[in-house]
Amino acid sequence: LTALKKEQEQRAKRSVRDGLDRVLTDLQSLYRDIVMLQLGRETDIINSEYLDEMRRISEAKSATHTLTVLEHLSETRDALGHNVQPALALESLLVTVITGRKP
Repeated sequence: LTALKKEQEQRAKRSVRDGLDRVLTDLQSLYRDIVMLQLGRETDIINSEYLDEMRRISEAKSATHTLTVLEHLSETRDALGHNVQPALALESLLVTVITGRKP
């Protein structure tokens, strides 16, 4: 019974981490498109359905800010793969998204 309970807990954690990884991958795709817009490249946009929103963000933030967010997104995905608490990893990421600096 204890082994089954432990296995179920591990599956639940893995499911949460897999879901977060998918969300972070989608965010990386959006921020990649934003930096493309900031650099004047509109031909290779992946998320064209969000073009207006991405244009607004690209005009409001610097390319340096966007690249910092992209880097931290990658680091957050890696951290989640190394058993870091998801809430802490996401909190750190949100600070970067808002400020453009890593905590």
